[in-house]
Amino acid sequence: PGISLSLFRWFKCVPAGPHTKLLLADMSVECNTASYWSFTVYVIVMIVVFPLGIPAAYYGVLVAYRKRLMNENRLKDGGIQSFKFMWGAYERKYWFWEVVEMGRKLMLAGVMVVVVEGSTLQIAIGLLVCFLSFGGYTAWQPYEEQSDDNLQMFCQLQLFSTLLSGLLLKVNRRVTLGAALANAKADKNETEAIGIFLIVSSVSVAV
Repeated sequence: PGISLSLFRWFKCVPAGPHTKLLLADMSVECNTASYWSFTVYVIVMIVVFPLGIPAAYYGVLVAYRKRLMNENRLKDGGIQSFKFMWGAYERKYWFWEVVEMGRKLMLAGVMVVVVEGSTLQIAIGLLVCFLSFGGYTAWQPYEEQSDDNLQMFCQLQLFSTLLSGLLLKVNRRVTLGAALANAKADKNETEAIGIFLIVSSVSVAV
């Protein structure tokens, strides 16, 4: 996710004048220049290699061995143990789920960076991804161990609640320069309450 995040940030430029845009991750880099576009070719190649190429390679390996992965004696099959990290945690019929999980992480940690950072649209996309992920894990429960399924569902719910809290904080900007002090104090209390909720929900995952 870290490499993918850095690559997608290359396309995140912000206005810095009438005809100037700067790279948000590094304000010393000016977008829409010859050097920027030449390096963009390299970034696109790296996106094909890393965020897209690695999941595709994983899927290719899994497809090639899918019959052996669906066999009930797969744990004794020495020929597929070298890439057990791709399938070992999942049920036999969900031999491909590691690729699905990588796609989910790519959406949350990579593609969303291209969307206006901190915008309501960005949070809404994150909420949609978390909602669909929670529904998918609830419906299919792909992990071999039920405890892993429960933990994953809880994590998706926690991510959803975190993003929802962020959206509430963003749209709850009712205080203006002419607002009453009581309203300002109420908003401060609401913000503190949401902050406490976020801390508790984050710690609960580790517990």
